[in-house]
Amino acid sequence: MQCTMLRKVGYLVTKEIVAQQREAILAKIRQMSKSRIVYEGLPQFQDGKGEGLVIDPKDVPGLRESGWMPNINVPARPSTKNFERSAMESILSDLQAHPQAWAFKEPVNAQEVPDYYDVIQNPMDFSTMVHKLETGQYQDLDAFIADAQLVFDNAKVYNPEDTIYYKGAVKMERVLMDHVSRVRKIS
Repeated sequence: MQCTMLRKVGYLVTKEIVAQQREAILAKIRQMSKSRIVYEGLPQFQDGKGEGLVIDPKDVPGLRESGWMPNINVPARPSTKNFERSAMESILSDLQAHPQAWAFKEPVNAQEVPDYYDVIQNPMDFSTMVHKLETGQYQDLDAFIADAQLVFDNAKVYNPEDTIYYKGAVKMERVLMDHVSRVRKIS
């Protein structure tokens, strides 16, 4: 271990140096702050008769100077939409990153699989889900989950059980359900 000493620093007077710095900071705060100003109360309340009286906050002296703004009175509540959107983005990102996801990332090519759209009436894939998510087409998490489930259901309907597509859909379905159960525990 090494300790480097600087000639310019008076190590024996560090306590005094820190105290001077602290006092300089507090003096600057006192200079800029108006918190020491005491305003008289409102005349409506001087006699104790102001019960039930509604006062415009702009009429309270010093309130605006304290940093109050009219929109502060609006109660802040967490948006479930933001939570759900974040959850959908996270789930979709994890699904796309999964090693088995390659078969579900893009729509099925009708030239490579000519009868696919004859068998599957409601096709769905991850790129379509990304588009729907980015354009705000999912009303809630359940609609998103329904589309994700549709991706895997379509693969299981079209492909025989012994194919990599069917097996991949089963694995991806489990991944989806794990994510959904975690999200539901949090919310």
